[in-house]
Amino acid sequence: MAKVEAPRVSSPRTVQTAYAALCDSPTLFDSSDWPEVFEGLAKSGLYSWWVDTAGARQLSEGIDARVKKGCLYFGQAGGTLWPNGNASHHTLLSRIEGDQLNGITSRSAFRRSLAAALKSPLALKTDKQGNLLDASETKLTAWMHEHLSLAVFQVTNRDEITNLESQLRPLVNAQLSSFAMPKSKVRVNLAQLREDFAVA
Repeated sequence: MAKVEAPRVSSPRTVQTAYAALCDSPTLFDSSDWPEVFEGLAKSGLYSWWVDTAGARQLSEGIDARVKKGCLYFGQAGGTLWPNGNASHHTLLSRIEGDQLNGITSRSAFRRSLAAALKSPLALKTDKQGNLLDASETKLTAWMHEHLSLAVFQVTNRDEITNLESQLRPLVNAQLSSFAMPKSKVRVNLAQLREDFAVA
């Protein structure tokens, strides 16, 4: 049986560098240009989604709480799964392109949050299981291409990613991220919308 080791702890310098790349002074790429503007993203790392002014206005309408232009969601791809030490099969490319940007609501917490928030503003339709119908999936994807941009930070050592994500989460303070985050009106209202998502 393989030995299970503890997560690698990120250095303060790594945390600072990642924060700058993802939040403080990110290089943002329009999601409509994905993945052509990125190179070598079949690797592990962290990412942050950003929303423009018009998109923030629609999210605010749907959530009934103010969403600001800026960092919307923060996550990781490919980090070692603790405490069992199993390797994740995800990469930045598969997580962002396959699950979020061009995926379906059942495979992505971020995409499901967007769908719940935008169900009314975009008149999205769901089946009895709370999954978007094909036409609504297409509509949501088009909205993401129009209003969202993305920053990424590659992390070579997969054992480090979970720890780095946990250190960065409160610093990034992404508006729609909820795990291990303090309550806000946006997060509370969005949680209720996600619960009600299957209701037509």
